[in-house]
Amino acid sequence: MSIKAYRKFILGCSVFVLISLIILSFGRIDYNISVCLLNRDSLWAKLFDIFGEQPAFWGLLMGTVILFYTHKRSISLWNIFRIALGCILSFYFIYLIIMTPLRYSYEIFGKPNADELRVLVVAISLGISIIIAIAAPDFNAKFYKYRKQAIILIIAILTEMLLVNLMKTIWGRPRMRSISSFEEFRYWYEIAGPAISQENKSFPSGHTANAFTMLVYCIFLPEVKKIKGKFLFTFAFLWGTLVAISRIVLGAHFLSDVIAGFYITLASAYFYYRILLKK
Repeated sequence: MSIKAYRKFILGCSVFVLISLIILSFGRIDYNISVCLLNRDSLWAKLFDIFGEQPAFWGLLMGTVILFYTHKRSISLWNIFRIALGCILSFYFIYLIIMTPLRYSYEIFGKPNADELRVLVVAISLGISIIIAIAAPDFNAKFYKYRKQAIILIIAILTEMLLVNLMKTIWGRPRMRSISSFEEFRYWYEIAGPAISQENKSFPSGHTANAFTMLVYCIFLPEVKKIKGKFLFTFAFLWGTLVAISRIVLGAHFLSDVIAGFYITLASAYFYYRILLKK
């Protein structure tokens, strides 16, 4: 997506988010939508609960591989340090990719026990990270031209994660599933933190923010590949939207939570996109 098209998209989304949050600041709309959609037994929503955050972890892994393994084949302290750091980071992100769905599966279905599989997951993650470290330099020529995009991907994801978790703690908004009536409901702008319990960390939605990081993948596609770019953009937007809806269906978030999570990711990506790729 060109920066001109991205600018129009971010402007349109900004207007949509602003109007939506203003509307949800009054009456019972935000609460009533959650009540109407609530279905904590929904299988499809549980599946998106398990796998919804994966784009963020895959994005961090992809950015790490491109950034830390694009180098000339030479023996130097800097290259050794870079490869070692890349191996550590890729191991951690692979671990998150595998372990996070297992943990959510255990919370939702009661099995398998994630703690019992931890050693196995560590071994698998270590093995995959070593394979990547060995194989990645062979693709050096292809990776090198995407270094700036890799930096944007990494820092955009880390920024949205930091902002989301910081705001969750500050806001202290109770989740839909933890309240029993409208009297216990808090509007998105009401700050009641600091929050300690996860049940008081509803605003904004971390799942939604992480899901929409797939939109940032579009920066890796040259503008000439418009069909591939449109397909990826459409799939990424659809994925993020389904994850956002699933969070409301399960009673984990309100509509205002997922809208805020979506916008935090979009704004973070656009900020770094303008800085690093502006012509």
